[in-house]
Amino acid sequence: NCYLQFIGNILSHKEMLTLLQKLWAKLQGLPTASPLEMGAFAVLWSSCSCC
Repeated sequence: NCYLQFIGNILSHKEMLTLLQKLWAKLQGLPTASPLEMGAFAVLWSSCSCC
């Protein structure tokens, strides 16, 4: 969470959201991404205070 806040301080809200959406799309396309990994990313995404 601290890492996301650090990145959020550098990037604008829109840039951060775009970056996370691109990362999420890549994770969904990976055949090796387990439901646990995808769920962990969703938790990180939802705990981001900048979004």
